[in-house]
This record gives sequence, structure tokens and C-alpha cells, in this order.
Amino acid sequence: MFRRRILRKEPPPWTQNPVMGRICLTNVYRELDRGTRYLIRKILPAWPQREARLWNVILYRWFNRISTYEILTPWHAPAAWDPKRALQALRRQMKSEAVFSGAYQFTTAGKKCDKVGLYVGWLDEIHKVLPDLWANLQKAPTMAEAHKVFRVLSGVGGFVAYELIIDACYPEGGGPLLPFTEDDWAHIGPGAMRGLALLWNGELPKPKMTLDLLRELQKDQAQAFLRAGVRLEGPPLTLRNVEHVCCEYSKYRRATEGGRSKRTYAPARANEDLSPWDDLPSRFRTSQGR
Repeated sequence: MFRRRILRKEPPPWTQNPVMGRICLTNVYRELDRGTRYLIRKILPAWPQREARLWNVILYRWFNRISTYEILTPWHAPAAWDPKRALQALRRQMKSEAVFSGAYQFTTAGKKCDKVGLYVGWLDEIHKVLPDLWANLQKAPTMAEAHKVFRVLSGVGGFVAYELIIDACYPEGGGPLLPFTEDDWAHIGPGAMRGLALLWNGELPKPKMTLDLLRELQKDQAQAFLRAGVRLEGPPLTLRNVEHVCCEYSKYRRATEGGRSKRTYAPARANEDLSPWDDLPSRFRTSQGR
């Protein structure tokens, strides 16, 4: 579907699969989704100073919406941060446009509250400890330990901490902020756990086994594609990709079995701006061995 729509610029439909044609499923490769393309192309290269780049990664993913990040332009430089003015700008924006993405949000522990005020308050807390946060991340010996550093931030659960870790490992902008790769470790979210359970005869595997199961899926992918009679049109899946695929697979299976999908997809309303993929790395433009 990605190749037909983005690379070949064909008109819809991009699939004959009735489920994949009507529900929202994100790209197999995280770095190809529209929001991450924006981060890689626009944000990371703009901040050579690493502590400032970390701040902008957090600021962007805090709301996970391009338009919201651009509203916050006056406060992209850490030294310019003004929580009161930022909150005023966001509240003005709320009158005409959403400021949060529906993709994922930070936890409020189920409490009803002034969400925008709460989020800005959390950002202000991070700003105050930004040098210490950056120092602690640099000291982390493994990706799992760096994940724990992010987890101490107010409101940050395991899923969002993992997203921030992956963003900090992209090489664009003068090298990765953290010296890890997508194959080092994975935080397995509830969606991926459901996907693994579907592959594990319907039973949820023991927590200590889940990472090993992901690694086995990654290790076996070439032979699995051969057995299935299909070809992966892209680079081998990283451990992070496999975790993500398990999550999307659970959504797909739920839809095939008549379950309700939170987000449906209408090709007629698809964003026609394909410029985020103009400078796509060659590994995504050429098929393996073809």
C-alpha cells in the first residue's frame, strides 16, 4: 500500500484487502510514518546542540502533533521556554483546532483535569531538570536503563518512554543522541502483547518470555516470509519494527473478527501532500534482492 500510494503515486484503492482498506494501520517501519518523517527531516537537523535537540524531541512528542509543535515555535530553544505564554498559545489554538494527537497520549491515571494545563506543567518540570535528564541519559549503559530514566518523568508511561528512546536513537542531526539501535531492546506494549498472544495459541505468554519471542520472530523473518510465499519489500525488520507489527496485527485480527476499530480510513480523505517522503532513504525505495 505504501509503495502504491507514496512511491508510485497510484490512485486508490491501494489494496484489495477489505480490512486493510478501511481501518487505520500504521506503517510497518516507524520511521516512514508522517509524524516521524517530520521529526527526522525538520526537527533533528535544526538542533545541533544535543541538549536542545532532546528538548525538542520531548516538546514534539509531548503532543505528537505537527501543528501543535509549530504553535510552540517561540519556545523551541530551551532558554526561551515560558510555560505561561505557551499555555496561553495552546488554549487559543484549542478554540479552532485539536492540540493533541489521537495516536497516543500520556497517562493522567484516569483523572479528569485541565489536560493542556497538566501537560504544560509536566513540560515545565522537565525543563527545570533538563541538564540532569540529559546527563542521566548519557550515563545509561543500555537502552532498557535509558528507558527507566524517561519513566521517572511525570506522566510518562512505558510506551511513551519507549517512543522517546527510539527518537533519540535516530542518526539525523549530527548523530544519535543515544548510542543504541532498534535491535537492542524493546518495550512491549499492551497491543503487542495481544498480538503475541494471538500467535501463541491465544494464550498470553509469560512476561519474561515476551522479549525472547520478539527476538525469535525477528531472527526467523526471512525463513517465515519464504514459508508464507511472500516477499518483504523493504529492509529487514528491526526488533522495534517487530514489536510494532505485533500491535498492528492485533488490530487487524480484531477487525477481521468483527471487532470495532477505533480509527477508520477513507482514501478519499487521505492527505495529498506526499512531500515528507521526497528524500526517502534508498533502503525503502528498493526491494530486497530485486
